[in-house]
Amino acid sequence: MTERKTTAKTGAGALIQGEGAAQAAVVKPLTAAPVRWGVLYGLALLALLSHLLLDYANNYGLRPFFPFNDRWYAASIVFIFDPVMFVLLLGALIAPWLFGLVGSEVGARKQPFPARGWAIAALLGVAGLWTLRAVEHEHAVQMAMAQSIAAPVPVMSSAPPLPPDALARAEPTPTYLSAQRVLASPDPLNPFQWSAVTDFGPLYQLSEIDTRNRELTTGDTTYPKPGRSAAVLAAEESQLGRVYMDWSPMPIVDVARADSELAAATSGDPGAVGAVVVTFRDPRFMGGWMGDAARSALVGTVALDAAGHVARETMDGHVER
Repeated sequence: MTERKTTAKTGAGALIQGEGAAQAAVVKPLTAAPVRWGVLYGLALLALLSHLLLDYANNYGLRPFFPFNDRWYAASIVFIFDPVMFVLLLGALIAPWLFGLVGSEVGARKQPFPARGWAIAALLGVAGLWTLRAVEHEHAVQMAMAQSIAAPVPVMSSAPPLPPDALARAEPTPTYLSAQRVLASPDPLNPFQWSAVTDFGPLYQLSEIDTRNRELTTGDTTYPKPGRSAAVLAAEESQLGRVYMDWSPMPIVDVARADSELAAATSGDPGAVGAVVVTFRDPRFMGGWMGDAARSALVGTVALDAAGHVARETMDGHVER
């Protein structure tokens, strides 16, 4: 299913679908004029490529060169569903019809191609919106890249306790980590509001950025990158884990002991213990209005039994079959 949907949203898929769309457009010709196949195919191909452009512009992304190259690309300048762009395009669709009804009532002369001006205005509005968002996206990335964070101090649990004066003298000089890369995700409505995740090497940190006022607010929680434990490796090798790790550029992976109910369900033994749950989250969908746990999206879990075998996979709470 995933590969079929991905193949449909590639450059090669657009070339094949463009021919089919051009042929379907002339099944019932509107005029007796000869069909200009080259122009018709070019317009059909342009329409399909615009779909790929829309997928690239949002923060989910696409794989345009699959199956030759499985890399995901995402400009992340608009949300998966952009209400402003939707209103612009919907207005260009409805407005000509409404003005046509008014014109017919007052006896106005019917204009050829009445929707052309509205379509051009809507496309110019979308281009302006995308330009603004692209500029602000770059500002958000630059603000996040300028941040640093104190490196976590390793805990020496086996070391003998020190007296207070010796402890003060032994206090290590803090080491600061620089940002290595940043992903900035857009707010659905406000082009100046961005949710960013910054990779500081051993950990991730979320932040909210207001590019209009040049304000950056970091979250209270950091997310350490997990070690290469047997549970993490087993979860990443599962079907859900492979897909998630391939799609998410900065996956946040948590390992937790399963509760008794889940442990019994994964092993079939009501008294079973030792099952763990590995959770995959994408920080692009953890900030802003989706920061509330109740609104978390695209969260995958892999439950492992006591022997480390995959017992259950879920996506947003739905069990994968």
